[in-house]
Amino acid sequence: MDDDFSAYPRILAMMKDFEGTTVEERAEHFTNYHFYSFNYHMNVWQFEEAVAFAPEIDLGLQKYGAIIPDSRRLVFIYNLMVMFFFLNKPKESLKWLLKLTNGEKSEVRQDAQRAARLFLLVLHYQLGNLDLYDHLFPSVQRYLSQKGINEFEQKLLEFLKVLYRTDGSSWPRPAAEALVTSLEALSKANSDAHFPGIREVIIWLKAKSTGMSMIEVGKMGG
Repeated sequence: MDDDFSAYPRILAMMKDFEGTTVEERAEHFTNYHFYSFNYHMNVWQFEEAVAFAPEIDLGLQKYGAIIPDSRRLVFIYNLMVMFFFLNKPKESLKWLLKLTNGEKSEVRQDAQRAARLFLLVLHYQLGNLDLYDHLFPSVQRYLSQKGINEFEQKLLEFLKVLYRTDGSSWPRPAAEALVTSLEALSKANSDAHFPGIREVIIWLKAKSTGMSMIEVGKMGG
């Protein structure tokens, strides 16, 4: 991977014991320690360790959700959604995604909220809920159109329309591989932050086309 995470274990070990005494201090400790620990394990593809943090994060969000910043709370939820998506557990992933889309409206982390709408379509496809097409697509398109649908979103929506209009029995591998090529070019020309969700979608498309797991694809560099 491009990022160097070699210093993280030492830093996280130092952070672990600074829990604090007041509610505010404990909330800040939860926000920082669990956020960086979870992200570290996700980025180095240590998913067993990442999964172990999920119950602690869930409990911390219930306990401190009202006092931690919305931006951090939303990213916690988004990252948990991605983790279960990569583990091929779409029901668990959808549970976390709905916390993003059905929760209180927030103006922060619009990038995560936009990506969540795309993953709403992907997850329902994974679950075989093709009958939801007439309801889901207009809803997602309306949401994304509020601030303009970008090139990544448009390409993925067009591909997903094809998937939903089939019976779900066959994977259009040539179209998926062409989309991967197109999205990788977009990603290379822009930072992934410009197109939130693009890396995860590329890994999903490659996994579906090769028969590998998403974690296997991710470990190979996506």
